[in-house]
Formats: sequence, structure tokens, C-alpha cells
Amino acid sequence: MAHVMKMTRGAVGHMCKHYERAKDEKGEYVKFGNEDIDTSQSHMNYNLAPERNSQGGFIKTRCSEVVCLNRKDVNVACSWVVTLPKDFKEHNEVREREFFEGTYKFLEERYGKDNVVSAYVHMDETTPHMHFCFVPVIYDKKKEKLKVSAKEVVCKYDLQTFHNDLQGYLEQSRGIRANVLNEATIEGNKSIDELKRGTAIDQLNNALAEVQTVEGHIAILENDKNTLEGQIQSLEGEVLTLKEVNQVKIKKPLLLGSEKTIIQMPYQDAINLQRTAQRINEVDRLLELADKKLKTIDVREKQLAQERDEVSRIPLKDQMERAQLMKKNADLIKQISTVNKIMEKRPDLMVELQKEARAFSPIARNNNFDFDNTNPKCSKGFEQER
Repeated sequence: MAHVMKMTRGAVGHMCKHYERAKDEKGEYVKFGNEDIDTSQSHMNYNLAPERNSQGGFIKTRCSEVVCLNRKDVNVACSWVVTLPKDFKEHNEVREREFFEGTYKFLEERYGKDNVVSAYVHMDETTPHMHFCFVPVIYDKKKEKLKVSAKEVVCKYDLQTFHNDLQGYLEQSRGIRANVLNEATIEGNKSIDELKRGTAIDQLNNALAEVQTVEGHIAILENDKNTLEGQIQSLEGEVLTLKEVNQVKIKKPLLLGSEKTIIQMPYQDAINLQRTAQRINEVDRLLELADKKLKTIDVREKQLAQERDEVSRIPLKDQMERAQLMKKNADLIKQISTVNKIMEKRPDLMVELQKEARAFSPIARNNNFDFDNTNPKCSKGFEQER
């Protein structure tokens, strides 16, 4: 029903263009992944957040107002994608807008009004949904300063409580009945079969989300590559290689217009030509780097697709039974560790247990167990063996 993504400075520009339905140099809408946009419905899109002159500019300004590390891998923005619940699709546009407005208020209160970048509702795709973009700002208690930290703002607890909190807010504060908590999002009162199915679905969704993120990176690189290629094509006239241009003998004449000059073209034109060749050489280098990145991403995308196929081929029953056994085993190990610690502190309890155990001596002899030599370490081994 809802999922979140984190963005670095390099990814913000592309995603913000997608949110506001900007167009690229070819006049086509900027997409994220392989979305199908019905342009005849694009006029129905709207933004619930305050209008910003530039989403990217707002993010940059907000980051400068708080502590934000100047590193390429820092996530300076996050975006929740909240999809209209299935039971709302039969309602009218007024009810749908009430749902998104209520969801916006919930998100605004949760992550801070001053940090909201945009909240575009897209009505021109398969299912109506809202992109709530914000700068992840949190108060650093140690340094007593506000800082940007997506890891601390969108933490595990935040993800676990998100759907339940949204459901409660819509019902109690806005009077909106919506099935935010569904089979994929509810936490609690599930059967074992549902829990097993949910774990496998989560694993598959995580793989799909990673593939979608990779597709977004590919789109950004392809856009940069198209821009560079357009710059190259815009250069007029014949372009020489850097080596060919450097071999041209250029000497500035002492007297302009002299018949003895050895220059066969205007001096400034020759210099400009040399600079052009140097620029082309740099562009070629950047293109080569872009191609390498695209190939690397393509390999990773294929690996993710293969992993997703492998996960889908493993029977859900086998996956979940193994996961359940591993969880039970971990719980038993914790219990045994607790008992052992108690026995080490209270040896008198061990003596009492030995006395009671002797009452079951036939069982003990059948198991070749020596009660007299029992100690906390032995009992640990015995419990683990059982």
C-alpha cells in the first residue's frame, strides 16, 4: 500500500522531475522505471504541499540550514509512495482527495512541516498514488543540533509502525475509513500460513524494489549520455582528433596581414579549434565512463532478476518452515543461556534438580546420563542435544 525510497543528491533531480511531470529534451515525460503515463489524465494531477520554486533548490537550502555531510552517498531526501486503497477505487474523486489530504497531514506531522519538499498526487497512471518527498531531518541530542540522517528518521521502527499509525490517524483524526492495514501490511493476529506467505512476499518485493532502483539509475545515466551526445552533434564543421590538431603548426604573426605569415587560418580560429578538440576528447572520456557504468548496472540487474526467479521457484512452505525452525532454535538457545547463568549463580538449585532427576533414574539410565557429574556446562550440552 505504501513504500519508501531514499535518494542521494545525484538521484534527486531525476525523481523531482518525475514528480512534477517535467519533460526531457525530447518532449517526453520523465519516468521512473517503466511506468505508463496517460497524458490525457495528467491535468488531474495536483500537489498538496506548498509550492516551491524548485524542489532541488529547496532540498539544497534545507540541507544548508542544518548539519549535512558533504558526501555523494548521503541520502538528502526520502519519498513515501502511498497508493489509493482498493476499497477507495469505487468512491468519487472527492473521497479520493480526502484520503490523500488526510495522508498528507499525517506525513507532514510525522516528518516535519519545514522538511516537506512536495506531495504530488498522480492520477494519470494505473493506480492513483501520492509521492510525498521530504528532507530527513532529526535532532542530534549529543551535539544538540538538527542534522540530515535518513537512516535515523526512516528506521526499522518507523517502517514497522507506519501503516498502523496511518490507519489510526485517518480513522481517529480525519474520520476516514480506509483499509490501510491489509494482508501485506498488517502486523498481528495472523495465521502461521499467512505469516509464511508474508515473509516470502516481502523477500520478493525487496528484490523487485532493488531492481526498480537500478532501473532509475539507468534512466539517469541514459539521460546524461543523451545530453552529451547532443552536445557533440551540435558542434559544426569537421572535427579533428586531439593528436591531429596538436600537430598543426601555429605561430602568431608579428604583423597582421603580412604575406610572409605561415598561418593558413585565422589565429583565433586555430586556437578555438584546438580547444574544441580538447573538449571533444573530454566528452569522449565521459561517454566511455557512462558506458562502463551502464554495463555494470546491466550485469547487476540481470543478477537481481536471476535471484528473484530463484526465490520464486523455492516452495513457500519449505522457505517458511525453515525460517520458523531457525527462529525457534534461536529462542531455545536464549532460554538455555538464561538457565545456565542462573545455575552458575545458584548451585544449590542444581543439587535440588539432581535429586528430583534421580526419581527418573530409569529414564536417565536409558539415556546414559550421569547425574553426579552434571554441571552447568554439561546441562547446556544436554539441553542442546535434546
